[in-house]
Amino acid sequence: MKRIILNSCVLILFAVMFVACSNEDNNEEDSTSSQGENQESTTEGTNNSKPANTDEAESSQGEDASDNTEEEADTSGEAIEEAEDQLELGIGDTGKIVNNFSTHEITLNSVEITEEAGGEPTQEGNYVIVNLTIKNLGDDVLNPEDALSSTELATEPGAGGLPWFYIDGVAEEWPAEIAPGESVNGVLLFDIEQSDEYALQTAFDLDSLSNQVSFVFNADEAN
Repeated sequence: MKRIILNSCVLILFAVMFVACSNEDNNEEDSTSSQGENQESTTEGTNNSKPANTDEAESSQGEDASDNTEEEADTSGEAIEEAEDQLELGIGDTGKIVNNFSTHEITLNSVEITEEAGGEPTQEGNYVIVNLTIKNLGDDVLNPEDALSSTELATEPGAGGLPWFYIDGVAEEWPAEIAPGESVNGVLLFDIEQSDEYALQTAFDLDSLSNQVSFVFNADEAN
């Protein structure tokens, strides 16, 4: 009788242990399955959102680069247009100078040709006195003598010319500076050989640093 009771207890104990082990295995499988699903969901969310952000960033960068390129092209085009040479203008015309130092206009108002200036006779053939207006188009003050430093008078367009100079009572010094947007009048005096035609040339020796402006006139047009 005792033996039967002992065997029954052993069987019950084995049954309880089997059930407990089975429950633990099921819990582990459920936990593993849940972790796998969560990991896949996280991975899919990351993969789906990342390309969208990348595409938007690349698109934005592309648009910005395109806008910058267009702005640079427009600016470059304006600079080239403003710096075109203006050659063989006449009395009363205005030429525009654009260079690395300033932006200004030069207007040839009138011309006088004489054999004597300030009581001094000509040494070369005759004096040519040109009356000019200089207008400062830049944002900084402009020294007119600096602006006219490369101005010369030649006996034909494109040829080498002579520099201007002062004679008291005829060609006075220009003011020290011209404020932005302001204009001043003055004269330049040249002693040059007699010729049927003259060319007042500016910036012809500055090469690629500036555009060139020239005025052409003859003796009959002078006062």
